[in-house]
Amino acid sequence: KEKIKNNEKFKIIKRLRTLLRSTFKKYSLCGKVKSSKKYGIAFSAIIEHLGPYPSDVKDYHIDHIFPLSAFNFDDPIHIRAAFAPENHQWLLAKENMSKSNKYDKIEFDNYLNKFKGNND
Repeated sequence: KEKIKNNEKFKIIKRLRTLLRSTFKKYSLCGKVKSSKKYGIAFSAIIEHLGPYPSDVKDYHIDHIFPLSAFNFDDPIHIRAAFAPENHQWLLAKENMSKSNKYDKIEFDNYLNKFKGNND
């Protein structure tokens, strides 16, 4: 508890790990069966991509630009794309809540295509 209270990076990684587990429960038929690393998810890379924490970080969410509900969590390409660093941004909590799960389908398809040739 002390580490969560005093270490912002640790707190964010913990939140991302919890989000990953709950996402698999909600959007996958078989659930999370591998480690996040085996899915191609690097929490440190997400944090690096996000950049500095907002000074009033409690007013912000880590937003998925393309919402998790858009992805098929039974497809490894979708999993990697959903948790790719570039699909994350700091967004004011109220903006994130009003955005909900809206996204542009054409932009989403273009985004996914970037991952289809890279499924090591």
